[in-house]
Amino acid sequence: MAEHNPGEYGPPSWPVAQDANGFDVKRGKLKTIATSLEEDLVPVKGVGSGSVMHMEQYCNVSAEHVGQWDAAQDLHKVLADGYTAIHTGYAEFVTRCEGVIAAVRAGAGGYDQGEISNGGKEQA
Repeated sequence: MAEHNPGEYGPPSWPVAQDANGFDVKRGKLKTIATSLEEDLVPVKGVGSGSVMHMEQYCNVSAEHVGQWDAAQDLHKVLADGYTAIHTGYAEFVTRCEGVIAAVRAGAGGYDQGEISNGGKEQA
C-alpha cells in the first residue's frame, strides 16, 4: 500500500477489495459458502434422523427403560451422562456453525458496503 505524505497532492492510497498486488476478496464466493453451510445445517436443525430433535426424542434413555434394579439404575446414570455430553456437544456444534455462517456473511457484507461506498457494486 502506498504511503501518503503530508503536503503531497491527492488522497492516500486506501486498501480495496481488489488491488494490483492480487489481494481479492471473493465476496460472492463467501456468500455462496455461507449459503452452502446453512443448507447443510438444515437437516441437523430439523426433525429427521440425525437432527438434534431426533436425538432428544429417541436417545434420552429413561430410568424406566433400563429397569429398576441397582445395576440397571447405575447403567442409567452412565447412559444419561453420555446423552447429556453428546447432546450438549451437538447443540453447541449447531450454535457455532450458525455463528460461522453469520460471520462469513457479515464479512462479505462489510466488503460489499465498502465497495458500494466507493462507487462499486454489491457482489451476488
